[in-house]
Amino acid sequence: LAASRQFCQNALCDALRRDLHVQISLNTADALIRELGNATGPEGNRVFAVGGRDLAQGLPRKVDVSEKAVYEAIRPALETI
Repeated sequence: LAASRQFCQNALCDALRRDLHVQISLNTADALIRELGNATGPEGNRVFAVGGRDLAQGLPRKVDVSEKAVYEAIRPALETI
């Protein structure tokens, strides 16, 4: 169970790095998954503001992450599990 949880956390970190150009911690990814994650698809339009590091400038940056973005990021990991 712990390995699958970390698999989803890493998938979310990778997606945010790729799509929003921001690096978040595994703890932040875990909080996002707990708050917005759903294995069956997004249930609404909830958004969660998180802080991370802008990859281009290296400075702290806040981004809004939607329930749909979390689902899309962890879906391949869930399908693998």
